[in-house]
Amino acid sequence: MEKRVPYTPDADYGNDGRWRWILKDLDFSWGRQWGWYSYTENDIERVTLEGESEERNEATKLFRSLLENNTFKTHFVRRYCDLMNTTYNTDHLLKHINRAAANIELEIEEFTQRWNPIYLDSLEEYFPVPSVEKWEMKVDHLREFAENRQAVLWNYIGQRFDLGKEKKVILDVSDDEKGYVQLDGIDINTTTDGVDTNAVFPWKGNYYKGLPIKVKAIEKPGYEFSHWSGSVQDTAKTITFEINGDVYLKANFYKTNEGVDDNEDEILFYPNPVSDEVTILIDKYEGEYRIFSLSGQVVQAGDFAFPILNLSALSGGVYILEIRQEEKVYRQKLIKD
Repeated sequence: MEKRVPYTPDADYGNDGRWRWILKDLDFSWGRQWGWYSYTENDIERVTLEGESEERNEATKLFRSLLENNTFKTHFVRRYCDLMNTTYNTDHLLKHINRAAANIELEIEEFTQRWNPIYLDSLEEYFPVPSVEKWEMKVDHLREFAENRQAVLWNYIGQRFDLGKEKKVILDVSDDEKGYVQLDGIDINTTTDGVDTNAVFPWKGNYYKGLPIKVKAIEKPGYEFSHWSGSVQDTAKTITFEINGDVYLKANFYKTNEGVDDNEDEILFYPNPVSDEVTILIDKYEGEYRIFSLSGQVVQAGDFAFPILNLSALSGGVYILEIRQEEKVYRQKLIKD
């Protein structure tokens, strides 16, 4: 396809010279591929690498060419992560599948009776819902796809662009009544797809090492932003940084004319119980840590300079984690599987 109109930003919509996408068909969506089904199909490779088919290569040429531009490639991967963490979040997809199924469930039996073809045996492979049981099976396929596709895609994206395994990004606020966080232009609040409406913060998402991300603190009326704490310390409302490992970042707010709230003596970590590694969420990664048995014996200790501690050497049981930083001491009960 040839683009014949020069870029004219002030022109009417559709005549400004920008590329626009047209959705052609959905034959390969949700694992459905002409009679067979799979959530493991590597569509990332299929549309980003040249293959033996000249027809397919022509179909993917534009996208493959765009990926040769490093700025576009970075934007594509980051946007992919944004959508996987929100709109295509597993829980969000399952909620929509279940809601859509519930809305039409009572109509399925009448539909199959009204439209069931006479020659069912020869057409069953292509006929969408020849029976209620077949419809239920297809809905279960959608659920299975939603539950398993994310892990497969994270792996394929990491392999295709040599990014390795994804890193955890945790965003938090000092008080969600005072403000929220915007990530790459996405509001982390109840208006965004995939965000837990019952407990917005701490919000968890996955991104790849080396990706730049931009976060912005958004105050609610009557409150002001103070500073970022955690993996990055800064007083600017908007910050951009490159992911080098797991990230914990908290936006701190205070009530206008009341000054900054310094009561931040808290420590969070996950998972708990822990198997091998525990990730600690705290404002600063400095000082030293000690782990005590319930009898008071120190069973592990060291410098505290990184969010992740390896506890694989500990036996299963209950311990006390202690972190000392200047004049502050944090203690929390920890369970080892």
